[in-house]
Amino acid sequence: MDVTESKLEIIKTQQGSTVLSMEFSERIASLFLIMLWEDSCSAMADVPEADDDPKPVGSQSSSLGNGPLQRNRNNYKRNNTFVVPDRVFPHELNTWHAPYDIVISPDKLEASYAGGGNHVHDFGSVRTAFPAPPGILLYYFEIKCLDSGTKGEQMTIGISPVLFNANSQVGSEPNSYGYACEGTKCSHSPTSIVTYGNNSKWSDDDVVGCGINFEMREVFFTKNGVNLGKAFDLPGGHFYPTVSLHSGGETVRFNFGQEDFMFDIDGLRKEAKRELRNTVDKTEVETNVCMDLIRSYLLKNGYNDTLSVLDERYKTRKSQLEDQAARRSLAQRKRIRTLIVNEGKIDEAVKVANSLAPEVSDEERIAFAVDSQKYIEILRSGDTQRAVEFAQTDLSRYTGNVESLRLFMSVLAYPDMKQCPASHIFDQRQRERVAEKLNSAILQCLDVEPRSV
Repeated sequence: MDVTESKLEIIKTQQGSTVLSMEFSERIASLFLIMLWEDSCSAMADVPEADDDPKPVGSQSSSLGNGPLQRNRNNYKRNNTFVVPDRVFPHELNTWHAPYDIVISPDKLEASYAGGGNHVHDFGSVRTAFPAPPGILLYYFEIKCLDSGTKGEQMTIGISPVLFNANSQVGSEPNSYGYACEGTKCSHSPTSIVTYGNNSKWSDDDVVGCGINFEMREVFFTKNGVNLGKAFDLPGGHFYPTVSLHSGGETVRFNFGQEDFMFDIDGLRKEAKRELRNTVDKTEVETNVCMDLIRSYLLKNGYNDTLSVLDERYKTRKSQLEDQAARRSLAQRKRIRTLIVNEGKIDEAVKVANSLAPEVSDEERIAFAVDSQKYIEILRSGDTQRAVEFAQTDLSRYTGNVESLRLFMSVLAYPDMKQCPASHIFDQRQRERVAEKLNSAILQCLDVEPRSV
C-alpha cells in the first residue's frame, strides 16, 4: 500500500453499509444500566448536571426521572471519547430529547407533529441519538415527507449542534443549518432566511436529503435525487441530523441508509475521493521525508519487526527527530499491542503499561477504554455472569460515560451477542482502537510526540 492509499485508508466512507439498525429495546438497555448502578447511585448523588448538553425545553421526561442516571447521561458529549463514533452512525431518533408534541414511531424512524402550531415560532424538532461521525469524507441522510400537515409550511431538514432547543426551528438556533419546505435556507438565526435551490419547495411524497462534506466543510441538500448545491460553510463540532415540524399532522420518515437513498451518494463519494486523491498525488514529497514519516509511524505504534525490515531493506537512517524514549520502549509497547490485539489479555497489558508509565492509568478516558475492553473480553469468553459483576464493581464508577455503557450493556439483551446490532464491539478493530489509545497515552507520559502519517 503506497502513501497515497494509506492516507485514503483513514477516510471512513462506508456510511451506507455501516449504519446500524439497532432495534433492541431502549427500555432493556436502561434496565441493565439501573442494575449496573444499583449499588453506586448514592455515590453519584452529588454529580452536577453537564453544562454543555442540557435537556432541551419541552423534552419528555425519562422514566428514570431526575436521578443520578438521568443527569449523568448528559455527560456523554463532554467526557466520552470511546463509544467508537467512527462506527456508530446516526441510525435512529432520540426519544429522550424529543418535545412532548412530537410522536415517534416504535422503530424510531418516523416522526409526526401533534401540536397546534398556532404561533409562527411553534416548532417541534427531532434529531438522532448520535451525531454524524467525524473522520469520514461524507455523511448523508434523507427524509420522505409523508404528510405536509394542515399548513404545509416551515417543515425544515438540517443539522443541529449539541446545544439545541428542541422547541425551535433548525436553522434558527446558533450553529444550526436548515432547508425549509418553502424553498429557503436558514442558519444561526431566524433573520438569515434566503431562497435556496432556485426556490425549490417540497411537500407530500418528496424525498429531501441533507449531507455534510467533511473534507470541504460544507453542507448541501438534495430534493428527489437532485443535488441543490452548497448551502453553507460548516465550522468544526458535532452535528445531529434534525427535522423541525410546525403544523398538525406533519409526518416524515427518516432513511439513515437502512434503505437505498434516492440521491446517488456513492457517486458523489467516489468523485470526492478522486478529487482528494488527485490532490494527494500532485503533492510532491521527498523520499527521505516519506521514510521519516513511515519510520515515525512504525516507531510510535510499536511495529518493531517491520521497522527493522524497513531499515535493513532501504538502508534508512534513524531520523534526527526520533526520540530515544520511544525507541527504548518499543519492545514493551509491541508486547502491549500483542497482548491486547492478538490475545485479549487486558490485565497483562496493563501491567506492562504501568511498568513503562505508572501514571498512564490515572487518566479516566484511558482507564475506561481499558476496563471496557476487559468487560468485552469477558463476554467473549462466554462468562456473562462475571461480565455483569465486573460492570457493577468496575465500570459503574465511570459516571460520565452513560451512552457508552448503554451500548456495551445492550448486548446482554441478546442470546447471540455476536449477531446483535451492537456486535461491532467484538470486532478486531475494537481491540486495535484500545491498543492505539493506550500506546498514545504511554508516549504522552514519556513526553514523546512522534510525527505520524
